[in-house]
Amino acid sequence: YNERVKDYSLEEIEKIIESGSLVEQQRLSRNYFYMDGFYKQIIIYYATLLKYCGLLIPNLGLGQNLSNSSNKKRYFKAVNFIDSLQLETLCTNMAQKALVNGSYYGIIYKVDGKNYTIIDLPTSYACSNFKDLTGNDIIEFDVSYFNTIIDKDARRSALSAYPKFISRAYDKYAKGKLINSWVKIPAEMGICFPFFDGRPLFLNIIPATIKYDQAVDTEIERDLE
Repeated sequence: YNERVKDYSLEEIEKIIESGSLVEQQRLSRNYFYMDGFYKQIIIYYATLLKYCGLLIPNLGLGQNLSNSSNKKRYFKAVNFIDSLQLETLCTNMAQKALVNGSYYGIIYKVDGKNYTIIDLPTSYACSNFKDLTGNDIIEFDVSYFNTIIDKDARRSALSAYPKFISRAYDKYAKGKLINSWVKIPAEMGICFPFFDGRPLFLNIIPATIKYDQAVDTEIERDLE
C-alpha cells in the first residue's frame, strides 16, 4: 500500500459511495482500512471468521484402497502439499484483500518441480470480464503496473518474481511493441474471488465507522478532562 492516507469529508465519502467509480471506491476503502479505526476492525473480524481448514479426499479407482503402498505414498505427498500451503494464513490474506477491495486476484506460479507460490495482483490493475467453458474467471492483468515502480532495480526484482509471459509482455509494452497493456492469465493459473458487483462489501458503513471513531475520541477526551 503506497497511497497516502487522507481525511475525506462526509460529503466526499457519500458522493463516492453513491456515484464514484470502482477505482475511487476501492481507494476509499483502502484509505479507511489503513487508518486503523473501527472499519479495519470489521474487515479483520470477517476475514478471520472462518478457520480455512483443508480437507483432502482420496479419489481412488475401482478396487483400489489406501493400504496400497503407492496410493499411500501419493496420499501423504498430497497431505504434505496441503500443509505447506499454510491455508489459514493464505486464505485470511485473500479474504482481507477481497473485503477491502471488493475482489481478490492472484496467480499460482510454479517455482520449480515441487514448490508453488501465489502472487497477489494489485486490484486496480486486474479485472475479470470473461469466463472459460467450465465457469472459471479469466483474469486480465495490466502490465503498466510495473511503471509505478520508479526504482529500476526494484522493478527488475518485481518482474523476476512474476511468470515469464508477464515479464516478456511488459518488455514488449515498454518498448512500444505492444499497444494493449492488458495480458490474459491462463485460467489454471489465475485465482479470482469477486464479491457480488466487485465493490468493497462494507463500503456503505464507512460514514458510520467515522462517527463511531469520533465518538470514541470524544469520550477519551472527556475522561482525560
